[in-house]
Amino acid sequence: MWTLHATPAVNDQSAYPTIVSVAMSMTSIMLLTVVLRAYVRYRVVKAPGMDDYVTFLAAVTCIIYNVLAVYQTRLGLGLPVSLRPKPSLAQYSVIQFSSRPVYMLGITCYKVALCFAYLRFVSPGMIIFRRLTWSLMGFIIISHFACTLVIILQCRPFRKSFEASIPGSCLPLYPTWNATAAITIACDIIIFLLPVPVFAKLQIDRRRKLGLIFLFVLGLFTTICSVMRMLQIRQVAKDGNNSTLVIWGTAEINVGIILTCLPTLVPLFRKHLRGVGRGAFGYTHGSERQAAVSSTRLKNLSRSPASHVPVMPRKAAARIQDSDEDSILAADDRGWETDRPWIRRTTEVHITRADRDVHLNGERDRERFT
Repeated sequence: MWTLHATPAVNDQSAYPTIVSVAMSMTSIMLLTVVLRAYVRYRVVKAPGMDDYVTFLAAVTCIIYNVLAVYQTRLGLGLPVSLRPKPSLAQYSVIQFSSRPVYMLGITCYKVALCFAYLRFVSPGMIIFRRLTWSLMGFIIISHFACTLVIILQCRPFRKSFEASIPGSCLPLYPTWNATAAITIACDIIIFLLPVPVFAKLQIDRRRKLGLIFLFVLGLFTTICSVMRMLQIRQVAKDGNNSTLVIWGTAEINVGIILTCLPTLVPLFRKHLRGVGRGAFGYTHGSERQAAVSSTRLKNLSRSPASHVPVMPRKAAARIQDSDEDSILAADDRGWETDRPWIRRTTEVHITRADRDVHLNGERDRERFT
């Protein structure tokens, strides 16, 4: 029997199967994305950063929160308050109280990780965006830390937070938890919408641009989880049953980490899809356009020895160079380079000299490619 100190009839009324299945399944998916992120950053890209380290910390806190949630079902979580086994109430209250700061630390970490990812993505020349990101990161850390302190110190004496029988007083549950939930929801909305204007200006294929924007807007799903969790606060204040609240909290922290990791997995898909016809996926990648341009240039190269190849004019070279490079940030409307810092992806074509025999009109001719 799953619920400790409970009769079979009471155990059958528990919603523990739902809580356990949500926690286990979402934690498994979260762990998979985090492991893939670690593989990409350490083995494929070989450039781990602060955003990765904070994400790993978020994953650890998420695992702890989910373990605590599953263990609470053994002590009565999932049952109406009146049916929860009395011998387990003291331990249940302590574990439930302990899980609250762990939850706050988890959602703080994945939001801070996103801020570090934004700073890593944009060029140093985007001063305004970088200042906004640093400011948002500071606000998230300070506000979430303040909310954690409120949750921990909401009762006097301190032990009354998990021992209701002790004389004392506590802050009203419904307004306090609503205020903390409103702050986390506001941060969710801002942090996922902040980079959308930057992505809209990227000099990349429109479908790829829309896909990138959609990926971050999809992060607003964590806001939906937060709102659903917030709606359960009234129910908790009314009858004390926090089973649905824990389910939505579990979903929020796991989904937040998963969506934080998804953009970092793009190099992994590129690596495994190399050589596959990308047109089947509905995307036109810049590398394919560059390959076509390079092929055209190769056909037009002079067949004379290398010493007789004419020097290309500077303006023409600049335009062809633009076709070899994807201007990701800080290019003007005509695609010309500006004085502002930018991120540039360059495709280099290395050609070696080779002699081969060509038969023309039955005669052998020597042709040299440079």
